[in-house]
Amino acid sequence: MKTKKQQLLKYIKDKCIGNALAIAKNFVIEFTQAEQRTLQIAHESQSKTRAAFYSSIGIDVNAMNQEAIEILENYYLRFG
Repeated sequence: MKTKKQQLLKYIKDKCIGNALAIAKNFVIEFTQAEQRTLQIAHESQSKTRAAFYSSIGIDVNAMNQEAIEILENYYLRFG
């Protein structure tokens, strides 16, 4: 059985960002508090309703998604 970390690294490698975000949003040790928030918002904004909510409160969802991808790619470079 693969660990969550192994699954996360595989999803990042395979560019399955939605699945990677679903796992990474719960990692509290590997990411800073700001990175955790970015990953959480990016994961939640996969839903159009929540994306609209974040946009309505002034959060740039596209920028958050891009930043989340960069965080995941950097994570892969460190641990992959």
